[in-house]
Amino acid sequence: MKLFLKLVIKKKFKVQDIWYRFEWQSRGSDHIHGFLWIDDAPSVTDLDQYLSFWGVRVTAFNLAGELPAAAVHPSSRPFSERTNTLRELTELLNRFQRHTRCTPSYCQRKIRGTDELTCRFHFPRSERPLPEVPCEVNSNHRVYLPARNDALLNSYNATVTMGWMANTDLSPCTDQTAVVHYLAKYCSKAEKKSEPFKSLLQSVMLRVSDRAPLLSLAIKLMNKLIAERDWSAQEVCHHLLQLDLRSSSRAVQDLDLRPIENQRRALDLQNGHATVSKTFLEHYCERPAHQEHLTLLAAAREYTWINKTQDFRPRRDRPKVINLFPRYSGRSSHADYPNFCRAKLMLHHCFRSVTLDDLLNDDDEDWVSAYAACAANHDHSRDPLGAVLEAVEADSETESL
Repeated sequence: MKLFLKLVIKKKFKVQDIWYRFEWQSRGSDHIHGFLWIDDAPSVTDLDQYLSFWGVRVTAFNLAGELPAAAVHPSSRPFSERTNTLRELTELLNRFQRHTRCTPSYCQRKIRGTDELTCRFHFPRSERPLPEVPCEVNSNHRVYLPARNDALLNSYNATVTMGWMANTDLSPCTDQTAVVHYLAKYCSKAEKKSEPFKSLLQSVMLRVSDRAPLLSLAIKLMNKLIAERDWSAQEVCHHLLQLDLRSSSRAVQDLDLRPIENQRRALDLQNGHATVSKTFLEHYCERPAHQEHLTLLAAAREYTWINKTQDFRPRRDRPKVINLFPRYSGRSSHADYPNFCRAKLMLHHCFRSVTLDDLLNDDDEDWVSAYAACAANHDHSRDPLGAVLEAVEADSETESL
């Protein structure tokens, strides 16, 4: 995967950031969910430019859908026999990129309140000569629909298909809602557990042969046990080789904004001895004198704490993604608002004391008044705490209406 990203994806697209994770299907084959942040990709707000950009990169046009299947699976050909022609691309598309069968055991689901079956992948799909981003396809967000002349073809990019040589599904994002929906539905889903032995036995009892019931039961149960497993051979090998289950171009820094007495501490086990590790907040307060003017947010985002030298070292890579918690409410009427004000001051103003005494001036009565005085002279809205909470609360208020 890393070689494919390096040699194909990053050369084809101007990739700014990337994130992906592995999962394994029931038969053991790898399945990868991921995101690409492309530097020059236009926003959907400029619809003509958006469609022009993605229309030539993601399509569902089949150059020769009637082409007979190749005698040898095109993905199994030796490298020396690869031709990189339009015919080979078509053979690859027709072999693994088309949704050729809809069955109840795989993709068909009953429409709520009826006995009618429909494909959960929405095949067959309507053909169109040009790409579109209609509003009526999905009630939650707009969806990119590529130009299409094959009702059963998954969207694809020719370079990606020729390089990966297996099924792919490319979907240009239209807005933040679409990203959140994908994260919630696919990227964070848990693996399905195997059925208990009793349930497996009950499922095969109805299909046992009358002529040799015991032999038939044993065979069907063994076949079922082979199919039902929590760990496939491929996943076991992945773990044994110590390969990453996920990968990202950005590191993530957890930042606990609770008072120091409420923060959890990790145990560091070395040579049979357990020591209590210091929190990021404690490291920040103990930074050397030459980093006096470093804020907590800057330290978390742009620096790495080095235990050997006991200081923060500037990062050579891109800034880290900050995972702030708890997510205090920024609404002045909320009970958490004083904690929100304290957290904002922690993020943007330098301090030394883990009890935060040096963040309050003599004129400040509490955290609310201290933040009010700060907000009169500074704009601290562009940080993960404020920006995320404003969006979340706006959505929750809309839903409640």
